[in-house]
Amino acid sequence: GVIQIITEKGRSGQQALQWTARVEYGHNDWALDIPDNYTVCTTAKLADPATWPGCQGKPAGTVLRGNPLRDDPDALRTGLVRKQSLSLRGGGDRYSFYVAGENVDEEGVFHNNYDERRSVRANFTFQPTDVLDFAITSNYIRGMLRLPVGDEAAQGMLLSAFRGRPGRIPPGNNPRSDGWATTNPLQANAYDNTTKSDRLTLGATANFNPFPWFRNRLTVGLDYTSSLAQILSLPGSADADYAGTPEGFVAQRVPRNYIYTVDYVGNVVKNLTPDLGATTSFGMQYNYKHLETLYASGRGLGAPTVTQIDRAQITSGANSYSDSKALGFFAQEQLAWKNRLFVTGALRMDNSSVFGDEIRRILYPKASVSYVLSEEPALSGFFDQARIGNFRLRGAWGQAGQAPPPYVASQTYTVSQVVLGPNVGSELRTLAYGNANLKPERGSEIELGFDLGAFNDRVGVEFTYYNKRMNDVLVTQAVPASTGWVSSPYVNLGETKNSGVELVVDASLIQTPKLAWDIGLSLSTNSNELVSFGDTTLKSIAISGASYTPGYQQHRPGYPLAGWWLQVPQRNADGTPVMNGATVVLTDTAVYLGSAVPTREISLSSTFTLFRDLQIFALFDYKGGHKVFNYKEYNRCRFQDNCERMADPRNIDLETGAVVNPEVNVWRQVPSAYLEDGSFIKLRDLSVTYSLPTEWAARLRANAASVTLAGHNLALWSDYSGIDPEVNGYGNRSFVRADVYAYEP
Repeated sequence: GVIQIITEKGRSGQQALQWTARVEYGHNDWALDIPDNYTVCTTAKLADPATWPGCQGKPAGTVLRGNPLRDDPDALRTGLVRKQSLSLRGGGDRYSFYVAGENVDEEGVFHNNYDERRSVRANFTFQPTDVLDFAITSNYIRGMLRLPVGDEAAQGMLLSAFRGRPGRIPPGNNPRSDGWATTNPLQANAYDNTTKSDRLTLGATANFNPFPWFRNRLTVGLDYTSSLAQILSLPGSADADYAGTPEGFVAQRVPRNYIYTVDYVGNVVKNLTPDLGATTSFGMQYNYKHLETLYASGRGLGAPTVTQIDRAQITSGANSYSDSKALGFFAQEQLAWKNRLFVTGALRMDNSSVFGDEIRRILYPKASVSYVLSEEPALSGFFDQARIGNFRLRGAWGQAGQAPPPYVASQTYTVSQVVLGPNVGSELRTLAYGNANLKPERGSEIELGFDLGAFNDRVGVEFTYYNKRMNDVLVTQAVPASTGWVSSPYVNLGETKNSGVELVVDASLIQTPKLAWDIGLSLSTNSNELVSFGDTTLKSIAISGASYTPGYQQHRPGYPLAGWWLQVPQRNADGTPVMNGATVVLTDTAVYLGSAVPTREISLSSTFTLFRDLQIFALFDYKGGHKVFNYKEYNRCRFQDNCERMADPRNIDLETGAVVNPEVNVWRQVPSAYLEDGSFIKLRDLSVTYSLPTEWAARLRANAASVTLAGHNLALWSDYSGIDPEVNGYGNRSFVRADVYAYEP
C-alpha cells in the first residue's frame, strides 16, 4: 500500500514550495508452484534399510512424497517491504531547487536476504543572465545487501530442496536435514554474504547562448562507487562447519570504481532562405573509467568476536586495477524545409585506449530523413477526412561500434610464487594470450518507419522496421593448450544480422467525466543470424562458460547466435526410441532445436479511471519464440530419480523399478528431452489508486493525497514445466541460458 501526501506553501513572487511525502508498506512472497520430490519404495530400497530408512515397513511400490522448501518452516518467509520518501521543490525567478531523501528496507523470501538503502538527492539550477544558466545534480546512496547462497552451490537451499529424496537417510545422518539433499535451512540461513556500498554521482551542466543562432552546452560528471563485500563464517557456526572451515573464514573484496565524463555540444542555427533552415552541430565526448579492487581472506579465526583478516592463522591478498579512456568527436548538419522535410547527415570519430598505445581513429557516418506529410497543404484534406492530425515518414542509416574490454588486445604475463627446495621464489607465467589485430565491432543499420497521431491525438502509433548488420563481431575463442597459454582471447569473427519490427500504440479509448480507459501496446520482433565466421575452416563455436549446458549452445553460420544444438533420439515407426541394448540411439550429429533468446515480445498496459478518483492499472508481458533448458528437471529425473514422471505407474513398475514406458530411457539419458518452449505471459504489475477527496487532504494541510495498493509478478501463464521460464542460472550473460537454481524474479 502507498500513501502519498503533497503539501504546498509559498509567498508572493516566489515559486511555491511543494512537499511530497510517500510511504509504502508491502511484502514479498514465494508465489510460484514448487515441485514435489518423489521416492518409489521398490524391493531394492526395502532391502537397503541403511540408505532408505523411510521405506522400511512400507509395502513395495509405496510412493513417498515431500516438499522441504514448502513444508520446512525455516526455509521461506514473508519478507516485509518498507519505503519512505520525502522531497521538497521550490525556487525564485532565476533559480530552482529540488531536495529528496528515501529510505528502503526490503526483505527477501529467504531469512538471510535483505536490501537496505538510504539515499539523498539534491538538484539546483541558476540563471545569472539571459544567455547563461547552470544546473547541478547530486545523488548519494548508501546500501547494505545480504545475499543467500544461490545457483549451483551445494550450500544453496534451492539445489538442496529440488534434489531431496524422501525416505533417504539425511545428509550427515542429521534429522534436521530430513528431505533435503545437501544443506538444511539452519545451515543455509547462517550463510553471511553482505555488501556495503556507497555511490556518489555528481553532474554539472552549463548552457551558454551568446546569440540566438549559437547555442552551447557543456556537461561534466562523476560516478564514484565504493563497496565492501564480505563473506564471514564464524568459527564453530553451522555455516562454517558445513562449508568445511570449522576454524572460521573471512573474505573481503573492496572495489572502487571511478567514471568521469565530459560532454560538449554546440549548435549553430541559421535560416538560409525563408523556407530552408540549417542547424550545424558539433561536439565531443570524453569518458574515463578507473577500477581498482583489493582482495583479502583469512582462515582460522581465533574467536567469534575477532574477525580481522590480519589476525587469522592463514591469510592471503591480491589487488587489481583497470583503466580505459574513450574520446569521440562528431559533426552534424540538419536541413529543414518548411518545417516539414528534415534531412540530416553526421560523422563521428572515436578512439579508445583499449587498443594500447596505438591510435586507431574509427569513423562512423549516419544519415536520416523525415517528412511530415500531414503538413503538406495538398494532403490536408485527406488527413482531415481520416482524422489524422500528424503523420510523419522517417528513415535512417548509420554505423556504430563497440570497443572490446580493456587489455584484451595485449599479451600479458604475471608472476607467481614457487617453492624451490627450502626457498620460496617467483616465476614468470602466461596470463592473457591477447590479440594485437583486434578491432572494434562495427555495425550498419537501416531504419524505416512512421509516426501517427489521430482522433485529436487520442491514438498514437509508432512503427519501425530495422535491419542491422554487425562486422568483426567480438567473441572469445580458446587457443590450443600446445601454445602454452590457458586463455580464451577475444577475436573478430565474421558477420551477423538482426532484423525485426517495433510497434508502439497508445490510445484513449474512452474519455468521459465518469470513465476513462487508456491502453498501451508495445510489440517487437527480432530475427538474428550468424551470416559467416569469415573463416571457412570454422564450422561452429560452442558458447564458453556454460558448465550445465556444455556444447548445447553454438554459433553456426546460417542460424541464430548461440542457438540450441543437441542430439535427439532416433525413432522407430511407432514413435518409440531406437535402443541399442539399454542405450538410446541418438542422431549422429547435433541438430538445431531453437533460439536461446526471445524472438517476440509484447507488452500491454490498461488504465481505467472511474470518477477521476479511482484508477486501476494492469501491465501484461509476453515473451516467446525461444527455448529454455530445464536443468533442474533434467537433474531430478536423470540423476536424482525424484521427479514425478519417475514415480508414475504408467512409466515404471513401482515394485521393481523396471521401465514400462520406453520414454523413461529418453528422460534418463537424453538432455534434449528437457529443452522446452520458454514462451510465457506474466501479469507484471497490477495497482489500484484512490485519490482522496480534496477536503480530506486539506485536513492534512495538503493539496492532494492518494492511496495505492499494488502487486508485482502476480500471475504466470506458460506451458513450461519448470518453475519460471524467465530465470537464468547464468545471470545476465548474453545468450547463455539455463534454468538451473537461480532465484525466481
